[in-house]
Amino acid sequence: MSSGRIKQQGAASTAEPGRPRPAVLRFAMSEPATRAAWRRARSLGYCEHVPRARALTRICFDTPAQALAHAGIVLRLEKQGKQWVQSVARRRPEYERTRIDSSIPVPEPSVALEHIVDEMLRDDIVRETRGQPLEPQYEAQLKRATGTLHADDGVTIEMTVETGRIAANGHAVPWHQAELELIEGEPVTLFRVAKALFPTDGLDLSRYSGDGTEPMLAALAAGETPTVPRKAEPVELPASADVDSAARRILRECQQQIARNIVVIQETTDIEGPHQLRIGLRRLRSALSVFKSAFPDAEIRRLRAEAQWLGAEVGRLRDLDAVMADVVCPEAEQFPDEPGFPDLIGSLEAAAAAGRTQLRKTLRTERVQAFGLDLIQLVETRDPTVGTDSDASPPAEMAIRRCANRALRKRWQKVLARGEEIEALTLEQRHALRKELKKIRYMVEFFEPLYPHGRVAPFLKRLKKLQTVFGALNDARVTQRVLDQRRPQAADEPAAVERAAGCVIGATRTRAMFDWRKARKHWARLGRAKPFWR
Repeated sequence: MSSGRIKQQGAASTAEPGRPRPAVLRFAMSEPATRAAWRRARSLGYCEHVPRARALTRICFDTPAQALAHAGIVLRLEKQGKQWVQSVARRRPEYERTRIDSSIPVPEPSVALEHIVDEMLRDDIVRETRGQPLEPQYEAQLKRATGTLHADDGVTIEMTVETGRIAANGHAVPWHQAELELIEGEPVTLFRVAKALFPTDGLDLSRYSGDGTEPMLAALAAGETPTVPRKAEPVELPASADVDSAARRILRECQQQIARNIVVIQETTDIEGPHQLRIGLRRLRSALSVFKSAFPDAEIRRLRAEAQWLGAEVGRLRDLDAVMADVVCPEAEQFPDEPGFPDLIGSLEAAAAAGRTQLRKTLRTERVQAFGLDLIQLVETRDPTVGTDSDASPPAEMAIRRCANRALRKRWQKVLARGEEIEALTLEQRHALRKELKKIRYMVEFFEPLYPHGRVAPFLKRLKKLQTVFGALNDARVTQRVLDQRRPQAADEPAAVERAAGCVIGATRTRAMFDWRKARKHWARLGRAKPFWR
């Protein structure tokens, strides 16, 4: 997937006053996909000829402390053919098309600030660097092919495909990127063409796709950016924001968590990747539910259903990983003389390896790729002046604090309804309450910046403690299901494996039973934490 960090242009926007519309999609992708991009464009009728790929050398300069990057300035030297060109660009506001502020030929691959005609730009560079040396941050050796695509209804798109490598500090990595820039037409066409050109094989819509990525690219080239899972991050929500702008901020954060962890699963065996992807998908479903007023109901329902489906696909691997790492292996360490544990662990490892292979295939399918692009399209192209299907929903221009108060109040009422007579709840009712607690926690974390920390913290702390109780309950339920499905069929000592599995199931049930005794206490404490949204 991708955050295909959509860049947007402001001047031509007609969709929303003061808000630019999508103009550029950029994403990293596989080498086969980049090499086939132009051939596929021709086969789809978007162009008549495949443009010639030309050699390009690009060197990015900055101070050792990356002063220019922090100031939003990009300084590069590029060589096309025999000519070196020095270019300077200021980073544009998010979602605005990149524009070069200064571009001049230079005789050799060295920075020549004195040749920058724009005195203000030159002075800004001098001021920001403060006499520090400008040094190469990374060097890219690429083949670039640029040409024009023509779609229906007079739509014109410029496509640039780069393939090669980037290097820094004696280390090099492959680099393959595609860029689609809307020249003329409606933004939705950009997404339609992207889905047609790149239906499968995976798009990394999560990184290195917009301006301001030079420090990341330098670190990537130097081998200093391992692919690590991405947890949810706080979203900056000004109290003055309306529902529409808040929805976009929160949904972008969900999308980026999802996209990044898809890449983690594809490139690593880190068990935190599936965990964080499932969390991202759940957070997305919660956010879509909260902000359904800001988007067409049919599209919200479809994306929530897709997120639920993908979450189930990811969940099978996540449950295997969690049971093995968090339950079975710790129990095996407690009982090193129990002979059934090696076969039991081996069976789970084999099942997890097969599950990871299958999930990687799923994540490269057309369905998942379309889901990623559709989510970005939903966030970035909707016209807030067009009403949704629900007259009962809050208007998009409503202040986000009012919307948050209402949403939290409604969700809290559902939690209270599920938790009535908590001691008498059946296992299914406890599971239903656990899901409601997750939903309100996601909602609290979305809206936390809108309220004083001193009011939110006590509620969130008590909520997390109660969730721990329900986590032990869920561990027991999931462990039994996983072990019932995954015990080895042909073990050296089947009776020993059954004994080891029984030991694990019994331990999780016992922990759940003892933890559940604390439920009433934690439930009462949560109830005494005054809801901060009132």
